[in-house]
Amino acid sequence: MQIAMNIMMPDKTDKTKICQAYDGNIWDYFIWKKSNMIYITLFCIIFSVFLIQFSFSSIYGDYQWPSIGGLKVFCIILDEIIASKMDYLLLCACLSTIIGNVMGTITFGSPDFLAFLSGGYMDLGITLFERIYLPDFADGVIEAVTETLP
Repeated sequence: MQIAMNIMMPDKTDKTKICQAYDGNIWDYFIWKKSNMIYITLFCIIFSVFLIQFSFSSIYGDYQWPSIGGLKVFCIILDEIIASKMDYLLLCACLSTIIGNVMGTITFGSPDFLAFLSGGYMDLGITLFERIYLPDFADGVIEAVTETLP
């Protein structure tokens, strides 16, 4: 992960100059950015393993439709949280892709073939809704919340 972070975020600062924050503390932006990316990546890996383990449980088999719908909504919220914590959306794209692939993979934990097909179609339908209607809906919700809250 450290090698990947060095490739994705090369350190372009002058090595002879010590960066200081406004209060006099020594602070390095690139070290902070790389460590932030590593912590968020580790969180996404742990969350993905949890999702895969959950897909093989009997709870997922009994309540497949609500599980897929709820997890998809949670992953959309998680993508927004990750985007707010990272500086660049290009760094968030790989994490969003990982979570999206795991969401597609958990349909393999279906109890039978019909449930597998219906889960795949439900995932496709939610994805289409997410790409077509969600940006306008999310902008409206965010605008309403910012107007009502002080």
